[in-house]
Parts: sequence; C-alpha cells; structure tokens
Amino acid sequence: FFSSRRRHTRCSRDWSSDVCSSDLTLADVYNEGVARGIINVSQSHEAANIGEEPSNEYTGRWNKIMYYVSLPFHAAEKFNREMAYMSTFDMAYRKALDKGFTPEKAYDKALQEARDVTQETMFNYNTINKPRYFRGDLRNILLQFKMYPQHMTVLMFRNFEKIGRAHV
Repeated sequence: FFSSRRRHTRCSRDWSSDVCSSDLTLADVYNEGVARGIINVSQSHEAANIGEEPSNEYTGRWNKIMYYVSLPFHAAEKFNREMAYMSTFDMAYRKALDKGFTPEKAYDKALQEARDVTQETMFNYNTINKPRYFRGDLRNILLQFKMYPQHMTVLMFRNFEKIGRAHV
C-alpha cells in the first residue's frame, strides 16, 4: 500500500522530486513505523493474547481460531494506525521544512512527531502499558474492553488540560 515510488528527498522540499542524493521513499518511512512498533500494535491482537506470544509458540486449534476472529479488527486498527502515522509524518515534515530545519533534521523531527501523535491518539495496548489494576488473569478477562475507555478518558483530560493552559 505504501510502497510508493514517490521519493522522500533529504535535499528537496517535496516528495515528488527524483533529483536527489537520498533514496528514501514513503515505504521507508512506513517501515520505520513498523520497526518502532507503532503500526502493528492493536488491541484486538492483544485481547486475543497474540501480541505476547512469539510466533513459534502460537500453535494449536484455539490459537488459530482466535487469530482469525481478531484478524478483521486488527486489520482495521492497523489501517487507522498507518493513516495516522503517515499523514502526521507528511504534515510534520513539511512544517519542519517551512520552519527552516535541514531536510535531515526535518525527517527526524517528523518521525518523532508521527510516533508521538499516533501513540497519543491510537493508544498503546501492550501489556506493559496497561495500568496495574488491569493486569492479572481474572482482571485481564474482566477488564479487557475497558482499556479503550480508560485511554480515551486520559486523552480527553490531557486535551482539556492543554486548552486550559493555553488560555491562562
């Protein structure tokens, strides 16, 4: 999907220039998001406990069923993460260039901003990021669908807090 031939040029102000010294494409930016664990993380695979097990230990009939049951939800969430990450990167890169950053620094700044915005708005559902009171065998089952409302509440609180600070 993102294996675009459009070049991300560290020497140009746009993505469509073919005259540059760098061969980075949007696919490279996408692959960086995958490598940083931003795009492939989803709540559905975490709820199905797929995210915690190495793939070589993920065997058995029940695990295969859980994989296919969670797959449509995982695909939709992954698509949303891709869109959030790539569009934020594009906007942040252009904004950094407009502020006078060098293309290399604009690239690094845009990658960091894309990561931050995607994690803030799409949340991180890894077990390590769960609140302590959401962990444990019984609590994991009972509270598995409460992660999204908990994350959304924190996001709304932070946004209102930012608005309050901006008006003071």
